[in-house]
Amino acid sequence: MKINNSLSFERIKKVLDLKTVLIVLAVVTVLSVMFYVANENLDSKELMIWFVTTDYDAGFSEGTIKEINEYGSDKGIDRILVLKRHPEDRYFDVVMSTSAFYSCDAFIMQGEMAHRYADMDMFMPLSIDTEDKESILYHGDVAIGIKLDDDYYFLINKKTDIDREIIYDIYEMLKKN
Repeated sequence: MKINNSLSFERIKKVLDLKTVLIVLAVVTVLSVMFYVANENLDSKELMIWFVTTDYDAGFSEGTIKEINEYGSDKGIDRILVLKRHPEDRYFDVVMSTSAFYSCDAFIMQGEMAHRYADMDMFMPLSIDTEDKESILYHGDVAIGIKLDDDYYFLINKKTDIDREIIYDIYEMLKKN
């Protein structure tokens, strides 16, 4: 008995129908794109700061943003983003507890807003030695934020992978604005 194991178009056509071939191609394409995007993002490093405010005029000068980006470049960070977020957006709570929790490095927000999310264990406890207790935001007896100006505090996300000293230096630059 002789076994025919030759590969021919007719045999392939019998085994694989068009639907199966298209599904396999789609899966391979999706996986290739996912690995490409993941690999591209491994090399780039960015620092994201969420500025939670209802004030459309609030912000930082172009000079300050340029200064913190230049500082970040010197420290190996490709880009520093300061994104404004409106707390009265109807999807804000969902985005804050998902996207911000996992992708944001620091927050600028009012104290009452920070207390609203502090129970989620989102903010890094700070070890700050200062006599000026009013410049520190406490949740219970844990320091979670540093005063940036009269109404806003700077808070660090617990999940950040950016060096804490770099984040503190950026805080100092933003405070000068």
